[in-house]
Amino acid sequence: MSKESAHPEIVQNAQLPEALGKHYTYLVVDPYAINLKDEGPRKGEVRLSFYSAFIVNAAREIFKNGVVDFIYLFSDASFGDKTLSTGDLMWEALTKERPNGSQVPPERAIQFGDQDLNQTTTQIEALNSALKYRGIESEEVLYLSWDYHRERIKNHAEGFGLNAKVISAEEVLKHYKPEFDMDELKRVLPLDEIEKMEKTRRTISRWDKKGRIPRLLKPLIGGSYMLDNRKVGERRPGHPRKLVFEYKPGKQKLTEFRSSES
Repeated sequence: MSKESAHPEIVQNAQLPEALGKHYTYLVVDPYAINLKDEGPRKGEVRLSFYSAFIVNAAREIFKNGVVDFIYLFSDASFGDKTLSTGDLMWEALTKERPNGSQVPPERAIQFGDQDLNQTTTQIEALNSALKYRGIESEEVLYLSWDYHRERIKNHAEGFGLNAKVISAEEVLKHYKPEFDMDELKRVLPLDEIEKMEKTRRTISRWDKKGRIPRLLKPLIGGSYMLDNRKVGERRPGHPRKLVFEYKPGKQKLTEFRSSES
């Protein structure tokens, strides 16, 4: 199969068992930025955002079930090159030794070291180049992302000729853990805010398949963004605080944090 004949596809929920019943050399895990610890003795250190931690759990389940041989991770240096990147933290979370032995062996988690891989198109381009260097650019990869992001990944994969099956982290966890409450997840997450942010980008990606527009805008809007949930409202027993979607440049978040400390 040539690059031109590669047809990336979004795996629909009903097709997921079939997709996970096959074997792949590589699982590609989409990064969803990091945040700052905002309380406790390690306040100010970087941590995985909820969205990155969630997708790591899904990736671990896929690996544990023998579906893939290796996991590819990207950088996304939300708070600059002096702190751990998203890829660093995801690698640590995947390879951390666990009592049930479900960790991924360190040699099986491959991280792209380039700190500038903080856009979907640059990540896909780097991945495709790595596969081409190994002479396996036609090989099908499993690409794990949050559901709202899947179409944009599929569109850019098509632009670079990447042969990918794009699967949803939410549905993967539901597949392996039937007790997982998908309805509750959708109820508590600020999905309307996420969809509002993603809608324009998704539309643009349908014809700007190589992501030229976000690349051109990167010097103006920045490429490393902090992405997570933020709790608002008063703490009251029996009344969980509302989650809002927080999405802003990492440097801006870091400046705000330091200002609040002064």
